[in-house]
Amino acid sequence: MKKVISVFMIVVILIIGTFLFSKGEGNTEEADLNETLIEEEQREFGVVEEELNEVTDSIYSEVSKIVNGVHDVLNKITGFDSHERYIDPDSEFWDSAVSRMETQIRAIERTIEFAEGDVKADLEDFVKITKIAIANHDHQALIYSHRIIHDVDTMYNGLNKKVFNAARLSNRNEETSTIIQSIIDEASL
Repeated sequence: MKKVISVFMIVVILIIGTFLFSKGEGNTEEADLNETLIEEEQREFGVVEEELNEVTDSIYSEVSKIVNGVHDVLNKITGFDSHERYIDPDSEFWDSAVSRMETQIRAIERTIEFAEGDVKADLEDFVKITKIAIANHDHQALIYSHRIIHDVDTMYNGLNKKVFNAARLSNRNEETSTIIQSIIDEASL
C-alpha cells in the first residue's frame, strides 16, 4: 500500500512541476508543448489513479475474504457453546483446535500488512490473543480471540450481526479492553 501511495505522490509532483514550468514560459511553442505534456501526464495520472483504485479494491477484497474465512473457522471451534469443550486446559479438544488456530494466525499475519488503522490493530490483537490461547490452552483467550475476529468480520464486511464490542472497529468498550490487556499482560509474565 505504501508503494502505491509513493507512486501516486510522484505522479502528482510531476504534474505540478510541469504545470509550474509551463507558467513561466513566454514562448507559445514551448507553452503548447508544455500543455501537451501536462495533458499526457494527466491522462497517465488518470490511468495510475484507476490502477490505484483497482489495487485498493483488490486488497480490501482479499482482507475481507481472509477475515471472513478465519471467523468461520473460529465459529466452528467456539460456536454454539462448543467453546465449553476448551474450559479444561487438558481437554483433548485442544489438540485438534491448535493446528486449526495456528493456520488462522498465519493467514492473518500475512494480511496485517495490508490492513490499516483499527483493522490492523484489531488483527494484531487477534494474533496475540490466539497465540496465548494456543500456548496456554486458555479458554478466556480463545473466547476473546473469537470475539475480536467476529467483530472485525461484522464491521469490516458490513454484516448484519450483533457485535461483542471486542474490537476497536466495533467501539471496544473499557471493560473488554481491560480483559484483553490483562490476558496479554498475564501471558507476558
